[in-house]
Formats: sequence, C-alpha cells, structure tokens
Amino acid sequence: MKFLLTLVLLVCNIALAKDFDTTPQSIETLSTPEGYKLESFDKRYTFAIPRAYIVKRGEIENEFLMIISKGKIISSIIELEASDKSFFNAEDFGLKGNRGKVLATLYGKSITTNKAINKFREEMSKVSTNVQVFKRDNFIFYKQTKADEDEGEFVDLIITNLINDDIIIAGLVKGNEEFFMNFIKTFKSN
Repeated sequence: MKFLLTLVLLVCNIALAKDFDTTPQSIETLSTPEGYKLESFDKRYTFAIPRAYIVKRGEIENEFLMIISKGKIISSIIELEASDKSFFNAEDFGLKGNRGKVLATLYGKSITTNKAINKFREEMSKVSTNVQVFKRDNFIFYKQTKADEDEGEFVDLIITNLINDDIIIAGLVKGNEEFFMNFIKTFKSN
C-alpha cells in the first residue's frame, strides 16, 4: 500500500512539474531605462518605474509600498520579515536551510514524496496560469500569474536575495509586461 501511495505521489508530482517550466532563466541587468526613475524600498533595494507613476509608502516606511498609475494601484510591495516564521518556514516543509532554499525547492521540478511540498505545488497549479523563474545577480524572481474572478489576472512576484535571505513580495496588475520586466531587470541591492 505504501508503495502504491508513493507511486501515485510521484505520478502527480511529475504531472505538476510538467505544467510549468520553473527552470531559472538568466536575465540581464539594466540601468535606469529612458522615461523611468529610480525608487527605493526600505533603503536597501532600488528599482526603476516609469516617471508618471507615483509611489505611496505605508505609515511605517518599512511596512509596504504602493505604485500608482492614473489613480489606480498597479503594484504593492512588502517584505516578509526574517522573524515572521509563517511564510516559507523550512520546518513546515520538512526541510533544512533558509527561506531561499525553501522557495527553490517549492518551485523546483525535482520529484519528491514530501506531502507538504506536493500540496504547495498542487495548490499553485490550481490558481496559477503561468509560473516563471528568473535569476539575476544575487536574486531569484518567482513570477506567478494568477486569475481571480473578481480581480482578473494579476502577478505575484516573490523576490529572494541569495545573500541575506530577504524575501520581498510584489503584487502586480497584469498587462504591462514592459514595466514588469524593467522592474525585475533594475531591482538591486544598495
């Protein structure tokens, strides 16, 4: 029975792994593109946004950041504090290592019998229409496109810094791929 259960998990895992190509794609670094301006997040990271976009910060500077275009929020950015163990905690997935390693495992294509990892991948495949992984310098960007009946399509971008294990999440409205890719290509540590 245990063999049969393991076989079923492996088959499901293979099926999920084929849905999305999560092999990290190398991506170029850009300086500030023409018509863009540099903004900072928490004084540790900078990225470029179009000059016409407005940035609003939460009451506490490190809390969150919103990017607004034509009166509408098109992006919100927040950092998952290292002390917040409720997100991507290695122990929750039966793993050892930092949160960056957990993300690499969760979005990886390796076959596993780990129930927690398989559950995450199953849930991801239910809500995601596309998943891509980009690697640049010391960052890995997990881009997950989702569809919501009320909100339409939007993108969750999870950014992990391989040096210090920071995790930053950016929610982006789908539709402006140039802005999105420039955000990734210009995102850097100060």
